[in-house]
Amino acid sequence: MPSIAGGQTLVQLSMRFRYLVELDERHQIFNALSWVHMNWTDNRLMWVPRDYNGIEEVVIKLNQIWWPNLIVYNDASRNFPVIGTYDIDYLDTVVDSSGLVSLTFPFVHVTFCGIHISHFPFDFQTCALRIGPSGVPRTILKVVIHPEDVFLDVVTRNGQWNIVSGRIFADEDDDESIFSQGGQDDVSSVVFEIELCRKPDYYILTIAMPASVIMIMALFVFLIPAESGERLSFIISLVLGVLIFQLFVEETLPVVSERPLLGIYVTCIFMAQVVLVPSSVVSMWLVFKTNRGVPAPRWIRYVAKFCRNYICFINDDNNDKSKASDKEDARSSSIPTGEVVGDISIISDRNIKKLPVDENVDIETSIDSWRIVANGLDIVLAAVTLVFIIASSIYLIVQSLAHNCFDYRDP
Repeated sequence: MPSIAGGQTLVQLSMRFRYLVELDERHQIFNALSWVHMNWTDNRLMWVPRDYNGIEEVVIKLNQIWWPNLIVYNDASRNFPVIGTYDIDYLDTVVDSSGLVSLTFPFVHVTFCGIHISHFPFDFQTCALRIGPSGVPRTILKVVIHPEDVFLDVVTRNGQWNIVSGRIFADEDDDESIFSQGGQDDVSSVVFEIELCRKPDYYILTIAMPASVIMIMALFVFLIPAESGERLSFIISLVLGVLIFQLFVEETLPVVSERPLLGIYVTCIFMAQVVLVPSSVVSMWLVFKTNRGVPAPRWIRYVAKFCRNYICFINDDNNDKSKASDKEDARSSSIPTGEVVGDISIISDRNIKKLPVDENVDIETSIDSWRIVANGLDIVLAAVTLVFIIASSIYLIVQSLAHNCFDYRDP
């Protein structure tokens, strides 16, 4: 391996990912603990073992020898620390007789990680850790991948994320170099990339399911009589409940224009319930319409009757027949009886009073006609709400079943 004195120094770098501390979606910061292993050759530390009683390896403090200063390019801790400097006085290196220096130490890295939330909470995230020398060109110091590196082998499981895969690759693209536009030589680096998938159970149980239950409860608003005056307060309470879930989702995710799947679902539920507020007001206005002398227009009654017959399957023809039968009974009760001869009653024509009958009026009072219109409006809104609940629930279930979030250790 080329040494320091010979010109270019090769630093073999490997990392063992151990524990995911936190993935802060709102600030897009990835925090984890890893073990870093480095080795390089320093010709100034070479010796002949037979000249030193056969000693082939020695342990030397890191602060007593030269070592390559490597930094994390996408560091988010605001000070760009050199790897290992926080405990340089306590780190030991193993040096063999050929001048090969080996260094292993734990490393807590806080890096930026771009978060894509369009499929939240059924999302996959990829975070990278880019390590390289602090401005030293690759002609002098080059970082390469350790040939026997295993990135994911002793990872501790996380309660929120599954680790899908990990890979290591050397950055050989000049366009990615931090000095590619500065006129200096290119700087080498090694990228450790890890792919995560979110476990959606927590968000389904705490956000999606309660929001769906609240939406189902909105159907019962149409069973509350408009005369009671409780319909409006009931739907407003449900709207406020959904608003709390929406604020929780917004506080969890980063402030970006990309809308998450769960956020869209909760927003649609919120908007659907907001629409029910003015519709409830209109329904109450139709029931308590003050102009009782003016019946509902005929076309409006036809539309309301259509909704009752073909959406709610209420047959108004039977109701009309029963009303007609009741009218006939009322007429017969108003006819005076005549003389009784034996067992036969003789009704005198002069005693019969002609009752005015308007055959064109199919609804007795104007308030009844407006009430039927209000019922038709409620039926349409209830049907639309039910279709929305079924469609949105099916879509969310399909997304959940299609979310193949498996840990790399799972069979």
